[in-house]
This record gives sequence, C-alpha cells and structure tokens, in this order.
Amino acid sequence: MLPGAFGPDDLGVKEYLMSDVCYPLTLEEMSLAENSELAQAALEAAQRSHAPISNSRAGVALQLSSGRVVTGRYGENAAFNPGISAMEAVVVNWRMALLAQPEDRVVAAVMVEQQGASSQRYLAEAFLADYGVNLEYFRV
Repeated sequence: MLPGAFGPDDLGVKEYLMSDVCYPLTLEEMSLAENSELAQAALEAAQRSHAPISNSRAGVALQLSSGRVVTGRYGENAAFNPGISAMEAVVVNWRMALLAQPEDRVVAAVMVEQQGASSQRYLAEAFLADYGVNLEYFRV
C-alpha cells in the first residue's frame, strides 16, 4: 500500500489513457499499399495507443464478414500496472458490434506494433487461431 496518492503525474507522464494524442508511426509504402484499408485502420489504432512507459504502441484491426472494420489499441497503465492489450480492446469492440449484427464473424486481422521490449503479437495470433484467422503483422 502506498502512503499517498500515486498516478501518471508522479512518473512525469503528461498524457492520460483516454487523451486524444496521435503518435507519428508510419508503415512502409509497399506494406501499406498491399493491405490499405485494414492496415491503415490498425496503424491509426497504434498511433492512438497509450504506452508512456514502454513506448510499445500497438493497434489491431478486424475485418468482419459484414464488411465492417473494428479496431483496438493498447492502453498501458502507470507504473506497469496491468493495462489492456490491443487484442483485448478489439475483442471488446467486436463483441459490442455483435449487438447490432450477431452473425458477424472475423474474416481478416492486421496488427501494427511499434518495436519495444515486449510484443503482443503472440497473444493476438493465439486468440485468432481459435477462429481460423491468420494475423497479418507489421512492425514499425
């Protein structure tokens, strides 16, 4: 237990979890051209992810059978407390999308991840394997 309040300010973190901050991450032109819509959506999610401590930003985009695209972004908590992975975030958004279209299934998935000390790739691949979907992966 901490004797006093503790938060991002104590670590010198200026942006908060739900801040509307966009980080300048880019994919190579060739990679982006091959997978434009889904890769762009995953890139935008990664750009808006919150990783002030690890700087390991990540975003996932799922293409649903209805044509809809849902995204999720990494949300890191202060002092390495548990956060939410990009895959967990996109699953929440997918489940919410199922409220409107219960038959929607995942047909394609892309992850964009900034190189860092750890990777969320294998968690995403393991989850998607249960649905028979391969993950397209890009590292920035």
